[in-house]
Parts: sequence; C-alpha cells; structure tokens
Amino acid sequence: MTGDKPISIPQELRKLSNAILTKAFATANTNGTPTNAQLISAFGGVATVGAGFQGVFLDSHASGKTYRVICDGVKYFVNEATAAA
Repeated sequence: MTGDKPISIPQELRKLSNAILTKAFATANTNGTPTNAQLISAFGGVATVGAGFQGVFLDSHASGKTYRVICDGVKYFVNEATAAA
C-alpha cells in the first residue's frame, strides 16, 4: 500500500491494449460501490486511460471490498469481486 498517496500509472502504459493494469486506491472509504468521481480520482479520466483499460480498486472501508474496473473509453464500469470458497 502507498499510504495517502495514489500510485501513478505512466501514460504510455495506460494505452496498452489487452493489458490489465492495476492500481490500489488505499485512502478511500467508499462505503459502497465506488462512484465515477472516485474512479476518476484513482485512475484518471476515461479519455486518459482509454478503451480497454482494466484496473483493481481496493476499498479501504472496513468491508475491504475489491472491485474490477473496466473502461470503454467513454465510461467506467465496475464489478464487485466475490471471495473464492
């Protein structure tokens, strides 16, 4: 974890196609599914990350939920991860 500082993803890596880029967002207590504003704060704007971007959003809330984040170049989409049994 990076404490209070978000991890920076170099611009050239954000544009890789078919790549999974991850970034921990350890300072947000989302208390639910992350909002578009929280995703922009964590990863950057959708035009910046581009279509095909995938990331992992780690909620610092007590629930400790993890979300898979996908960008189509216009919007962010999230799926909540379920722990394996």
